[in-house]
Amino acid sequence: MQINMLTKMVYDYVKEHNLQDPKDKRRIFPDETIRKLFHLGNTDELHFNNFQTYMKRLYDRSFASNDL
Repeated sequence: MQINMLTKMVYDYVKEHNLQDPKDKRRIFPDETIRKLFHLGNTDELHFNNFQTYMKRLYDRSFASNDL
């Protein structure tokens, strides 16, 4: 699967589940599914300006060993 297709799938999920901040569409409020997908901690923030970094890690499967 190409990374752009995967990115679209995740972006569509974010939109369908209303996970964008209504005041700042660049900010994403991760639900449990997104937290698990990206291995986000409770204090990690997800924005569209760092979204591609998380997508690359997901696509490359390069997570820190303590995230697994």
